[in-house]
Amino acid sequence: MRITMKLKRLTPIVALTLVLSGCALTSLLDVGEAIAATNDLNYAIVDTNQSKTYDNYAEISAPAAGQPFSGQDAQIDGNQPNYFDNGDGTVTDLVTGLMWTQDYFGKMTYSEAVAYANGFTYAGYSDWRLPTIKELYSLIDFSGVDGMDPSGSGMVPFIDTAYFDFAYGDTSAGERIIDSQWVTTTLYVSGGSFGGGDQMFGVNFADGRIKGYPVNTTAGPGGQEKTYYVRFVRGNTAYGENDFINNGDGTISDLATGLMWSQNDSGYGMNWEEALAYVEDLNDQSYLGYSDWYLPNAKELQSIVDYMRSPDATNSAAIDPLFNVTSITNEDGDLDWGHYWSGTTHVTTRGGQSAVYIAFGRGLGYMNGQFIDVHGAGCQRSDPKTGSPSYGNGPQGDVRRVQNLVRVVRSGASSYVASSPDASSGNDESQNSPDLGSALGAEDEAYVLFAPVGGQTAYLINRDGEVVHDWQLSGRPGNSVYLMEGGDLLATYTIRGELSAGGMGGGVELLTWDGDEAWSFELTTGHAHLHHDVAMLPNGNVLMIAWETKSQAEALAAGLSSNQLPDSGEVWSEMVLEYSPTLDRIVWEWHLWDHVLPAGWHAAGHPEKIDLDFFADTRTEDWWHFNSIAYSAEHDQIILSSRVASEFWIIDHDLTTTEAAGDAGDLLYRWGNPAAYGASGTQILYNQHDCEWLDENTVLVFDNGNRRERPYSRVIEVDLPAYGDSSSTRVLPATIVWQYPDEPGGTSDAWFADHISGQQRLRNGNTLICSGVEGRFFEVTPAGEIVWEYVNPFYSSGPDGQTNEVFRAEAYSAEYIGDVLAYFGLSDAQAGPSSAPQNVGVGGPSQSGASSPPQQRGTQGPGGAQSPMAGGSPPGIVSISPTALSAGSFNALLTITLDAQFSPPDFVQFSSVAIGEYEALSFIRQGETIRAWFDLPASMTPGTYDLIVTFPGRNGEPITFRYPIDILAQRP
Repeated sequence: MRITMKLKRLTPIVALTLVLSGCALTSLLDVGEAIAATNDLNYAIVDTNQSKTYDNYAEISAPAAGQPFSGQDAQIDGNQPNYFDNGDGTVTDLVTGLMWTQDYFGKMTYSEAVAYANGFTYAGYSDWRLPTIKELYSLIDFSGVDGMDPSGSGMVPFIDTAYFDFAYGDTSAGERIIDSQWVTTTLYVSGGSFGGGDQMFGVNFADGRIKGYPVNTTAGPGGQEKTYYVRFVRGNTAYGENDFINNGDGTISDLATGLMWSQNDSGYGMNWEEALAYVEDLNDQSYLGYSDWYLPNAKELQSIVDYMRSPDATNSAAIDPLFNVTSITNEDGDLDWGHYWSGTTHVTTRGGQSAVYIAFGRGLGYMNGQFIDVHGAGCQRSDPKTGSPSYGNGPQGDVRRVQNLVRVVRSGASSYVASSPDASSGNDESQNSPDLGSALGAEDEAYVLFAPVGGQTAYLINRDGEVVHDWQLSGRPGNSVYLMEGGDLLATYTIRGELSAGGMGGGVELLTWDGDEAWSFELTTGHAHLHHDVAMLPNGNVLMIAWETKSQAEALAAGLSSNQLPDSGEVWSEMVLEYSPTLDRIVWEWHLWDHVLPAGWHAAGHPEKIDLDFFADTRTEDWWHFNSIAYSAEHDQIILSSRVASEFWIIDHDLTTTEAAGDAGDLLYRWGNPAAYGASGTQILYNQHDCEWLDENTVLVFDNGNRRERPYSRVIEVDLPAYGDSSSTRVLPATIVWQYPDEPGGTSDAWFADHISGQQRLRNGNTLICSGVEGRFFEVTPAGEIVWEYVNPFYSSGPDGQTNEVFRAEAYSAEYIGDVLAYFGLSDAQAGPSSAPQNVGVGGPSQSGASSPPQQRGTQGPGGAQSPMAGGSPPGIVSISPTALSAGSFNALLTITLDAQFSPPDFVQFSSVAIGEYEALSFIRQGETIRAWFDLPASMTPGTYDLIVTFPGRNGEPITFRYPIDILAQRP
C-alpha cells in the first residue's frame, strides 16, 4: 500500500494516532474519512501534475522569464496531487477532501449508472454518489499521453493508476482503445446533441478530454445505447461550487478556490506562444496593480465554467455574468463565445503540438455537411499551438481555432518558479538567513499571528518572517484573531448585513489547528451586528461587542432632538454579549442604552452615565464605535474602548444580566477625554484602540491620534487609581508610566496610524506594536530601541487601492501553543518553510515596482553610506549576501548587515530597501540584520547598482545607507 500524506494537514489526534501505531493498517482504516475534512478551501484545485515544458512541438528545458514559452503549466506550482489509500477499496484526496472508490464498476448506460448509485453501499459507507463533472475532473492528470496508434502503443492514462484502477476501451467488443469515458451527473443545458438526445459531460481518462457525450440514445457501437465507466464519490458536497466576489477593481475573487481572475479577457485571439507572452506583458505593466498573473492551467480554467449556462439555453457564455466575455461570430455565422487557452500542453505520442483549451461557447464540429455543437460549452479539448484554423478534424469534425482568447489568473498558492533562474545566488535561506531565533526559548514569543483585513487568511509566522501555519477563515476578518492555548484559533469574520460600518464583523468561530470548525456563532440582523473584537473567558465562553439599533422614537424618548439624529433617524448603540459554545446561546448581556444620562441630568455630576448629547452626530448612526474588548480575571471586569468618545470604559462583569441593566452596570471607571462627561481638562486619548490589562492595575493602550489635534501615534502604559463604586471615583487621574515614542510630536512625526492598530507587552518587557495602516509590526525595548521589524507582504484590494492593513498582531510562545507545534517540528523560532513569505489569498500583489530613490544627504559613511550624523564614524552597511543578483531574479533574498555602531533609537522607523529604483517586495529587521526580498525585471541593464536602505532620523529627515551590488545578465 502506497501512503503519501501531509501530516501537517491532519488533526493532532489523528497524527499522533499514526505515529503511536507506526502507521499500522488498522489506524489508517480509522483515519481515512477524518482526513477528508481537513482542507481549508471547499473547492481546492488539484494541480495538473504536468512537470515538463514544451515549445510549439516538443519538450524543451524550462524557459526563464522573458524567454519564449515562459510561464506555462509546469512552471506554476499549485496544490500538488496528494492521495491516501485507505486500505479498504477507497482513496481519499487530501487536497479536495473527496473520497473515491478505488475500483470502477464496469460499463453502464447513463440511466443504469444513475440507478446503480441509488442505495449503493461500499466499504461501510452508504452516501456514495455519481460525481459531477467538476468532481471527476479533479482526478485528471496531465502527465498522461494521448495516443495516435489504434493499438494504444505509447499511451499513458490521464489518471494516477497507483491509486485508481483504470481501463482502456475493449477493442475485442468493437470499441476503440480511447473509449474510456467516465460518467458524471452533469448534463448539457443546451437541450440536445448531435445524437438526437441529451448530452452528458464526461471525462475521458484515455485521451485527456472533457466532451459532451450522448445519453439515452442509440449512438453507441452497433446502434446500442453508449456505455460509460462508473466510479463513485462521497464527502465535501460543496466541491465545485464557486463563491465569486467582484472586487470592484477589474478583478473577480473566487473564495471557494482561492484564485483571483481578471474580469475582462484579452478581447482578441492569439496563438499559444503569444498567449504566454501576453501574460508577461501584463505583469510588466503591473496589470490592475498586480505583477504575478499567469495563464491558468486546465483545471483552474475549468473551475470557472458555469455548467448551468450555454449559448443555446441562456444566450450567454458558460460563465458567471460577473465576468466580461468577448463574443465572436463562429464558423457557422452565429453569435458565439470563444475558447480560452490554458497553460497546459496536451501531450500525444507525436509530441506537444497542442495545448488544452476550455470552450465557454459552443464546442463545434462539422458533421453531415453542417456545423453542430458536438462537444458542448464547457468542454475541454486541445487546439494546435500554431498554424491555421481548420475544421472537419476527427470523428466529430472538430473545429480548431488556434487563435484563442486569454483570461489571466493569480494566486498566492502558486509560485512562478520559472522566474528564478539564479536560485543559487541568494535564495538558499539555509545559508544566508541569520540565526535570528536562536536566543528564543519555548517561553519567549517566537511566533506572531495576524490576519490582513482584506484577505480571508490568518497567518502564523516565526521571527524570520516565514509562514509556519495558516487558517482559512469563513470570511474577511471582522476584525480580531487570537490563538488559544494548545493551538486553536478564535477568529472573527465578516458577514454582509443590513448594518455596515468600519470594523464590521458578524461571525465568530473556533478553528482547530487544521482549520476544522469546532463551533461558530453569527449575529447579523437588521437590529444587531457583531463587530471588531472578542475576548475568551477562562470558562470557555466568549465576550463579543455588537451594534444594536435604536429607533428615532427611542432616541427622542432618551432626550435627543430630531436635529441631532442622522437622516435615517436611527442610532446604533452598543452591547456586550457573552456566548456559551457549550449551550450555544447568549448567557449574559450588557447594554449601553441602559446607562445613558437621563434627560435633565448634568453630565459632569454623573460620569458613571453616558451623555448622548456628547455623541450626537448627524453624519453617522455609529455613535460610539467600540473597537476593543478585554477581560480582567482578577477583577472580573471588562474594559471597552470607544473610538468616538476617545475613552476607555471599565464595567463590572460580576453581575447578572438583570443587575447589569441597572445602576450596578454603570461605568466603574472612564479615562481619556474629560469632555465626554462634561468636565474640563486636557484630552489625552485620540481615537485609541486595543485597550488591555497588563495586570490588575495597569492598562496598555494604542493611542492613534487624529489629523487635527495630534497627528501622530503612540503606545502608552497607564497605572490606574483605586477606582470605586461612587461617582466621585469614576474619573480619578491615572498616571502614564511609559510611552513610545518618549518624545511626543518629535520622533513620532513619521509614525501615524490614524485607525486600527494595537500593541502587546511581551514577557521580556519589550512591546510588540502593530501599526495597522502600513501593515508594519515592530518590537521595541523599554528604552525605545527597535529590535525586530516585519512588513506584511499580503496585499488585497481596498477602497483606496491595494492595501496590506492589519487590524492587530499578537505574539505567542511555543510553550503556549503546545504540543501541536512540537509534533510538527515547529517548536523553535526558525521553523517553517525555507522561502520568503508569498503574497497569498484573495488579493495580494507583488509590490515590486519603480520608485524614485531617496535623495543623497550628508557625508560619505562606511560602505558607501550617507549619514548626517556628526562625531565618530557614522553607521552604515557592512556587508550584503549575496553580492550579486541576475536580472530577472524572482523573490531573491538579500541579507544586509549594518555597522555595529548602528543605533536604533536614532531611526524610529525602517522606511524602505531598494536596489536602484526597484523596491523590495518585503523586508524584516532583527537588530542590525535586515532581510529583503526582490523581484528584478529581466530588462534590467547589467551593471553596479546602489543598494539603498532608508530610515527617517529623529528630526524626520531621511538617513540613507548605500552599498554597491552587481546585477548580472539574465541567465539563459
